Amino acid sequence: MPLEFAIFTAEPFTHQRIQREAGRMRKLGMSLRAIGWALGVEEKTVRNTLARGG
Repeated sequence: MPLEFAIFTAEPFTHQRIQREAGRMRKLGMSLRAIGWALGVEEKTVRNTLARGG
């Protein structure tokens, strides 16, 4: 009797996806707006991500 299993994969939350890159860009002196534009997210998302420890 063959068994079948459903495998679900979830995309990471946006802040998890951009955290490392946003932190690196900020250290280079980029503005929050520029980082958001480069990563394809809102400036507010970048600000919140960096506030969480990005």
